[in-house]
Amino acid sequence: MKLKKILVTIVALSVIGCVKIPVVERPPIILSGSSKENNVDIDTNISQDIVLDFKSDKWWTALDDNSLNSIMDLVLKNNKTLEISKLNIKKAEEGIDLARAGRGLDVSLGGDSQEIYSHDKFSNLSQIGLQTSYDVDLFGKVGNLIKQQEYQKSAVELSSKQVELNLSYQVTKIYAYWLYLQTEEQNLLQRRNTLSEIEKMEKNKMNLEKGTKDSLLVIQELENNTDILIETNKSNKNIVKNTLYNLVGSINSKDIDQLLAGTQGKDFFAIVKNIQISSTINSDVIRNRPDIQYYMEIIKSQESKLDALKTTFYPSFSIGGKVSYSTLNIADLFTSNGILGLIKPSVYLPVLDSGKIKSNYKIAGIDLNIFIEQYNRAVLDSYKDINEKLLKYNSEVRIHEETMSNLNIKQEVLNRSKKRMELEKSSKREYTQDYYNYLVYRQSNEQEKYVMLNYKIDLVNSIGGLYTK
Repeated sequence: MKLKKILVTIVALSVIGCVKIPVVERPPIILSGSSKENNVDIDTNISQDIVLDFKSDKWWTALDDNSLNSIMDLVLKNNKTLEISKLNIKKAEEGIDLARAGRGLDVSLGGDSQEIYSHDKFSNLSQIGLQTSYDVDLFGKVGNLIKQQEYQKSAVELSSKQVELNLSYQVTKIYAYWLYLQTEEQNLLQRRNTLSEIEKMEKNKMNLEKGTKDSLLVIQELENNTDILIETNKSNKNIVKNTLYNLVGSINSKDIDQLLAGTQGKDFFAIVKNIQISSTINSDVIRNRPDIQYYMEIIKSQESKLDALKTTFYPSFSIGGKVSYSTLNIADLFTSNGILGLIKPSVYLPVLDSGKIKSNYKIAGIDLNIFIEQYNRAVLDSYKDINEKLLKYNSEVRIHEETMSNLNIKQEVLNRSKKRMELEKSSKREYTQDYYNYLVYRQSNEQEKYVMLNYKIDLVNSIGGLYTK
């Protein structure tokens, strides 16, 4: 009968001790499902006669460039930022183990010695023993805390994937720039040699009193300007090397030097041809971007935290125990006569801390809404970013078509100039000048091609991968 009264009292106190859970209003999540209402595909205004597959993992391998693949492997293996990301993953794994430890017993070993005054004398009370406690998880608090850490780990992994994507984008742009600089260097050397020929011809004309000093000065100025461009080109190539050294975590790297040396004669524009653009970019592509997925995992983690905090609105139960040796004579401390045992159940009533519990829950709810809005902002920014990149790329394609048409005209003009020279209808000096002008325009065309390549690589980074045949 007494036990029944105790149980009824505990149940009554538990019901009275509960606290009402506040309502957390949540904003809607963009692209939260696969229904048509949630999907907004992007029309690229580019026609495609074939079906393309989307590739995100190791997307650069689809460019079919062994030198790029080797440089990328070197960077991803040694980059310090990526190494930090991997360490954060290990840290998150330990967080999961720590959360799981919440299901176990808390055990501690303790002891003390006290002087007790009794009956006009001091006695020494010594004791040593084990203390333990166990929290009864009736409402799944520990399980939700474990889920929270698991989602946190998934978010950290996605963050690491985003670091890898950013690195691959950066390395590809640097590599393309290196190939462009080699093309530029070759063009500048050809122009410099051509100007030297023109200078000799002009000096010969002056010796024959057919040339002018003004014409010679113009040519020499062009030579000086070309020399400056050649030096700038060398400086830019060294900057590229230093950037790659930094990405592989080194002050200098013979491996990078050897890989770059093996790219001599490669056409940077060949990379463009292997980057396909679909006629539409599906919403799933945006939804699966690492940065977008990262926020989704953070949202799930925060939801699990809220579920764990909900359990604090209900009473919690724990069982404590203690086993110790205690004696007034330290010599008899470990004898059987000195053993003491204690079992101590306890109930925590949240109503006593309702203000703090509600505030913690509301703060967590606000954090959840912040993460949702950050996710929504990231989705909207993704659409904006992709659309802007597409506009720039499509515009550059039209510019490139015009420059290619003009280059063909320049080539035709040069061919006709050569024929006139061969027919002795014009001088070699005139043809050489036409050839120099052609080289200048051809490099301008190469710059346009490089700009178009950059926009394509930017688009790859925006959608988190590329389309392949």
